[in-house]
Amino acid sequence: MLYNLILEYCSCKTIANLIEDNHGELLESEVKVFARDVLSGLTYIHDRNIIHCDIKPDNLLLSPTHVRFRSTGYLTKIRYFGLAMEKGSVEYSNGYGHKRGTTRYMAPELMAHGIVDFGSDVARMPHVPVWLSKDALNFLSRCLERDVNKRWSTHSLKNHPFVLL
Repeated sequence: MLYNLILEYCSCKTIANLIEDNHGELLESEVKVFARDVLSGLTYIHDRNIIHCDIKPDNLLLSPTHVRFRSTGYLTKIRYFGLAMEKGSVEYSNGYGHKRGTTRYMAPELMAHGIVDFGSDVARMPHVPVWLSKDALNFLSRCLERDVNKRWSTHSLKNHPFVLL
């Protein structure tokens, strides 16, 4: 069986490049727009039982768009599905015993027990600046919750005041 894969060409950079260009920092207003895009993409794939398993700044492409439509000038798109798993597939089995992704960005339950689930695409442990707004800090606390059962889903996060227009 042969498959053809057609991909959109994104000539720009990644969020990792943008962070590097800005000496490790992004404006909260930019993060809000990027978060909306990433949550939209994650919700789409999670609704189709796909777990990405390697969400990180290097895998978030910035596709140029007109500033009139986006304050950042970019539309954020998720790339690299090489480690992705389909929940319920033979490979996925019961979700245990999989250590997939970049160690630096792994969710606690994935790192400690090899448990892969939708929450694995949400939880990461970055440095959190203290000067962020209350909404931003609350949003991050929902994403970075160590207990996977208390961590918010992408559906819930999409309705958080931080990312609402």
